[in-house]
Amino acid sequence: MQRGRTERFGPVEPRRARLAMVAAVAAIVAPIAFAYPAEPGWRPATPWLAVSAAEARLPEPSPVGPPTLGVPADLPVAPDPSASSAPRGEPRRVEDCGGVTVADPASATAVAQMVHRVFRCVALAAGLGAVPPSVADVGSRTWDGAAAWGFASLADQVAAEAVVVGYCESGGFDPWALGNDNRYGYGGLFQMGDREWTEYGDPASSKFDPVANTVAAARYFVAARADGDPWEGWGPWAVVNTDYGGPNAGVRVPVLPRFVSTDARYRGAPGPELPVWAVDPWSFEVPPWRGCPLARPGQSW
Repeated sequence: MQRGRTERFGPVEPRRARLAMVAAVAAIVAPIAFAYPAEPGWRPATPWLAVSAAEARLPEPSPVGPPTLGVPADLPVAPDPSASSAPRGEPRRVEDCGGVTVADPASATAVAQMVHRVFRCVALAAGLGAVPPSVADVGSRTWDGAAAWGFASLADQVAAEAVVVGYCESGGFDPWALGNDNRYGYGGLFQMGDREWTEYGDPASSKFDPVANTVAAARYFVAARADGDPWEGWGPWAVVNTDYGGPNAGVRVPVLPRFVSTDARYRGAPGPELPVWAVDPWSFEVPPWRGCPLARPGQSW
């Protein structure tokens, strides 16, 4: 992380085996790069797995977990100024989303499910359920979240993106990274620093609690986006923001498909497509850590 500052999907049972097979093949043949540690300070490809919108209409995940968030109840989220008023019935605070827990923090898939639920909840509380998915010009093409994956809103899209960002920041949801600081003082699932934790975390919790860390990261994302972050909320994280140097100089392309690289060697190169397991971690297992495709254009999961 860098600092300073699905209406979702209809059933596709017949296609699920095909998607799983494509994902498995892609994981075997793809060139792999590794994520780099975070550098302090706020500063302002080709697809991994190309799946059509029709193929990507995945089932709505069922609610899981007891009615306990794992963090105290009073965690309001500032509304995003670009959002119209949220539809009635959408959450206004994190606790309105119901139970969010991680039954097995050692399970990457269980952690991914939690990340998806928390980010979607916080995004909805910020009004992003009323904001359409991204349509971004990336290189010679346009990336459209609704066309690519059938996202109904930016909240749905951000939930999937958060799974990718958290995965890359924590070395594949590695338990050691979730429970320790790196040598730069950033730790937990989204690699929060003490300053960021003080501002966005719950003082009664630990940044090494994966749920509390994810809630803080989601609130940080909403605040950065509202502040006009050119990376639309993802600027604090080096796996997206290619403006960082130092220990993050190895991040040459953003790890999300709606952004292009600002690195001098690969300027304008788009990030790779979202992996299917980030869009729907309930139907697809998160793969073992082999790195993230962020060292050069054209890499894939």
